[in-house]
Amino acid sequence: MTTELYVDSLNKTQTFGITANNLSVAYNLELLKNFNPEASSVFTAGRYFCMVWETSPPSITFVDILENPDVVDTIIYAPEVSDSLREKFNSQLEVYNATYEAKKNEIKLIKGEAPATTV
Repeated sequence: MTTELYVDSLNKTQTFGITANNLSVAYNLELLKNFNPEASSVFTAGRYFCMVWETSPPSITFVDILENPDVVDTIIYAPEVSDSLREKFNSQLEVYNATYEAKKNEIKLIKGEAPATTV
């Protein structure tokens, strides 16, 4: 079964999306609990690395890093990103690469605002 998540911006190939709308962030986080039981700020879900940013308002970045390897350098290795976030990312990289093909269809990003309630 595919989990549908909502993003405010989505590239044409659906390999990079950002959610900043409060309603959509809350909706997505609720649905992502099964993928992120430890409530980590960096985790994988389907073909995406998910990064939860505790900004105001909070946001979530979804990146298929096999299709967007340059994003790793741009986001993960940016000077303002904490070492702990980089460590979380690197700790999941091997599993992500090994399970990519089997899990790549588990998540679908949809451009738009999330419904008012979760399913």
